[in-house]
Amino acid sequence: MSRESNYKETGYEKQSLGMSIFGGAGVFSLLVFIATILPYRSDFYLLFSAPIGAIGFLNFVWLRSQPNLFKKFVHNTITSTLFIVIAYRGVSNLFPQLSLFIGILIVFSTVFAHTLPMWNLSISTDIRDEMFAPKTKIGKIFFGMPLIPLSFIGILAAAIGSSFYRQGKTTLISTFLGILCWCLAIAFPLADGTRTSPWDKRVGFNYRKNKE
Repeated sequence: MSRESNYKETGYEKQSLGMSIFGGAGVFSLLVFIATILPYRSDFYLLFSAPIGAIGFLNFVWLRSQPNLFKKFVHNTITSTLFIVIAYRGVSNLFPQLSLFIGILIVFSTVFAHTLPMWNLSISTDIRDEMFAPKTKIGKIFFGMPLIPLSFIGILAAAIGSSFYRQGKTTLISTFLGILCWCLAIAFPLADGTRTSPWDKRVGFNYRKNKE
């Protein structure tokens, strides 16, 4: 398969090496930074998230230069893992007595979303079609705006805003980021208009039309 076909299959456009490095470094550094400092600075979460972010950055640069579905799956998994860390820290800080249950729920819901296209094509297609071109009232409410770009803007704004607070006064910001990143971790694999892994059974945007 040619590189042009790989770009088409993964849904990415050609990008210079410099832009890939700049973009990947910015996104993964931001996610590691937030996972480390909110709701309070933690060396444990720094040691946990930094290697994941580094691997994610290297894989992203490799993905954009030589794209394929396996690298895309690794990219989605690593990015969602960092979302999970931020989500867990933010939400469990608000309900520390339920931290174990919250962690299990976040991980289960994210894994469910990532594996849905592999074992239930119909439901994953319905969700994706609603995210791109919502037709139902619920879809228009939840997916009326571009979720992922606005979410990254929200993450950046919240991270900057947190620097103006002293330690112990970031509960609101960390909870907001936790819920936001939980939503992103779930929506991330489903918001893609192309296949997200070699095991993804979807054949393109709006599978039913293609099938017909």
